[in-house]
Amino acid sequence: MGTIGCSVTDTDYSKAIEQTTAFINQKMTEESVTGLSIALIDGQEMVWAQGFGFADKEKGIPATPETIYEIGSISKAITATAIMRLQDHGLLDIDQSLTDYIPEFSILPPPGFP
Repeated sequence: MGTIGCSVTDTDYSKAIEQTTAFINQKMTEESVTGLSIALIDGQEMVWAQGFGFADKEKGIPATPETIYEIGSISKAITATAIMRLQDHGLLDIDQSLTDYIPEFSILPPPGFP
């Protein structure tokens, strides 16, 4: 399990890191999670990053803070959150057509697409 120790700002994160680590270890066991990586960011500074479990269990490769994962379906939740934040800030109206914001958008395939 790789860990990156970064300089801590004025805030002491040791209790949060300890509790988060315990929670992750418990949930990984309960949910049969093979591996994950996490980072704690304060403003623009990474104060803690750690890998848990395996990046590749079959090959015995541990997860590290640098492990690259496929984003999968999580991108939908991230996109929806970003859209709702734009809505909250008055920068987007979700009741308007997407083509009002991106005129070239089409669900249809482009001309000549096989």
